[in-house]
Amino acid sequence: MRLRYKKFSVSDDWEYVSSRAVSHLVDDTCGMIAIDIDTGHRVAAAIFDHLFKGSAQVHVMIDNPRVLRHGFLEAAADFVFNFLDKQVCFGLTPASNLKAMRFNTRVCGFTEAYRIPNGYAPGKDLVLMQLLKEDCIQLSRTSEDV
Repeated sequence: MRLRYKKFSVSDDWEYVSSRAVSHLVDDTCGMIAIDIDTGHRVAAAIFDHLFKGSAQVHVMIDNPRVLRHGFLEAAADFVFNFLDKQVCFGLTPASNLKAMRFNTRVCGFTEAYRIPNGYAPGKDLVLMQLLKEDCIQLSRTSEDV
């Protein structure tokens, strides 16, 4: 798989993003789309919004898990921590979504910052997860490769 990345465009990419993630288009929504060079299809996206001076909320959608072996997470980390110059990225995940919780912690390196009881639905917690720039293993891989 060969990937190229393009800047997220509301007119070109919002339908792709909104059909795959619980996200709302806001004034500061930005990000990157991964395109499979061989097929021309979108295969993943990292979308950031609610940009504060030190942090950004992240939404990741992956259609083809092979992107994980071809630098997608490293490119997303570079985008948020270096290009956007953020120190922390955060996300909200339903505690009942065990697959997403495992992916966020084991693959991406997020940690649970806070659990909101009944935050997702009655009886279902919502987990605020965070990834600090200094703890980002994908960013260290990007730095080592340069």
